[in-house]
Amino acid sequence: APGDTVIIDDSTQGTDPHQWQYQGTGWQHCTDCDEPPVTYYNASQSWTDTIDDTAQIIFFGRQLEFFGVSAPSHGIAAVSIDGGAEMVIDLYALTKTGNVSLWTSPLLAPGIHTFTVRATGDKNPDSTDSVIVVDRAEIMVWV
Repeated sequence: APGDTVIIDDSTQGTDPHQWQYQGTGWQHCTDCDEPPVTYYNASQSWTDTIDDTAQIIFFGRQLEFFGVSAPSHGIAAVSIDGGAEMVIDLYALTKTGNVSLWTSPLLAPGIHTFTVRATGDKNPDSTDSVIVVDRAEIMVWV
């Protein structure tokens, strides 16, 4: 049955479970950086356009939903669970929007899992750049 969810904001950084680990040289972060009318979850975001930069969360739970920011300059990210096959998601949109649900994992076995999002350097032909943005993750911890 549905139960608790845990939200992990992009600004919650560290190496413990339920914290974002940013790896690579291109990551930039801001807090209190809403751009009205565009708002981000907790008014923060983290972004990179450097190929193969990753953001990772070790989490306890059955499912993870990834939220980012879509915009005219945003590119294509690859997401995976537990080092499995990558799924490609396009963050391009005509209008910049924060806190956008971009991908939801399948239902996973109970236990510890790892979610990874990677900058591919690729982009939609209509996009002006290949930026990918992390806004938050929501973890369903019910068993």
